[in-house]
Amino acid sequence: MINSDKLESGNAAISKFMERSHVFNYHESWNLLMPVIEKITVQQFRAALYFNQESAAANIYDPLNRLIEIQTHGPRESSIMTVWKGVVDFLERTQTGSND
Repeated sequence: MINSDKLESGNAAISKFMERSHVFNYHESWNLLMPVIEKITVQQFRAALYFNQESAAANIYDPLNRLIEIQTHGPRESSIMTVWKGVVDFLERTQTGSND
């Protein structure tokens, strides 16, 4: 389970990326989260999301097809939370310039 501070800071990072003044609960709504994935894709990234019963992953690749981000979580994670975590981690890495 993610603590409330991480939810708040993650949603704030997404709102900043989306150039919105209001912070939304992106972790609760596919209708809010999917436009974020679309914007990442428009900026010449390819987003790939994979799920199975044992684990879930959110992968984001750069234009040269190098893996920038992968998040895997156990079966207790909801799919939207897995994608949200992947997006937040991706934004944190690209804002700091780290590709590790």
